[in-house]
Amino acid sequence: WNANMSVGSVDAPNKFVEYSDYFCPYCSEVKKATSESDYKKDYIDSGKVRHETRIVTVLKEMVPNTEQGAEAAFCAADQNKFDEYSQHIVKRIKSDYFDKGIGTKTVANPVSIPLLPLSYFTESATGVGMNSEEFEGCMESHKHKAKIEQDTQKAMAAGVTGLPYLVVND
Repeated sequence: WNANMSVGSVDAPNKFVEYSDYFCPYCSEVKKATSESDYKKDYIDSGKVRHETRIVTVLKEMVPNTEQGAEAAFCAADQNKFDEYSQHIVKRIKSDYFDKGIGTKTVANPVSIPLLPLSYFTESATGVGMNSEEFEGCMESHKHKAKIEQDTQKAMAAGVTGLPYLVVND
């Protein structure tokens, strides 16, 4: 798993593992809750919890942008901006799509989010102060593809079949 996708002390007495996908509407609700300042202050900063996010592509057969989203997450982690990037892009996806009933199954006639251009992902990278050239090079090279597939297989072997999948102290 990618250590740059974790916050909190490795010595924390509790571990919260979140298997997630940027294009999962319910995952965006978990991201919103765990981005709140009270959560960070009471659990992360206090040393009570280590929060590990594991970006996986278990939804790739149903969600066209899952693999690009996972690659973007890993590329953000390369620049030590995973948390900031995740908060930025998840808010945008929620506002641009989920809040309009696109990419969710909670509407009468579900519509998928179209395959997004690289520029959509780069906009969030730029928005959080990442090196956009480095980010785009990372995305275009698919340098994390094998690791993402390996992590997804590990998650599925551990029983992850839907998202979000949350594990506490296991």
